[in-house]
Amino acid sequence: MTASKKLGLTTMEGHATHIKWLWVIALLSVAMFVTVCYYVYAGQQQDLSTRQFNNVDVTDGTVHVKNGGLYNQATSKATGVTANTPSGVITTFNTAMGASGIATFVVTNNKVKVDDVVVVSIGASGATAGAYSALVTEVANGSFDITLRNESGGALTENININYILLGGSRT
Repeated sequence: MTASKKLGLTTMEGHATHIKWLWVIALLSVAMFVTVCYYVYAGQQQDLSTRQFNNVDVTDGTVHVKNGGLYNQATSKATGVTANTPSGVITTFNTAMGASGIATFVVTNNKVKVDDVVVVSIGASGATAGAYSALVTEVANGSFDITLRNESGGALTENININYILLGGSRT
């Protein structure tokens, strides 16, 4: 017995008709799923490109963390900062950093956990563009370290804005 007879199909046209109906059913199922998601998650007057969560807005694919803060270092680029928000901007003290100079400081933050990811970047400020790099060198429960480096060929005495954001790590 041929495969088409086992399936109850006697011609290729019958097989093609069944395949077309399977596609129609599949497409209708996907359309119904998307419609349900639209109403359940986004509400009847919003589309899926704008969502709001407790501390995060997602607009057109861009994530905006709410409750950020602005923080200033007190006495040097190695002075610790307390910044208890999930995102923010830390403005460093304007002490001199020699060419290729490095400074590490601790950010005390009651939101960060040891398995979180902390992302930092040099933000817009009056500092020389492209003259600095920043990276997170350690993460612990309640704190993280930022290491700042003068990438220029000379000594600089500037305030530097460092943006940070906490991303929740695996909690398994």
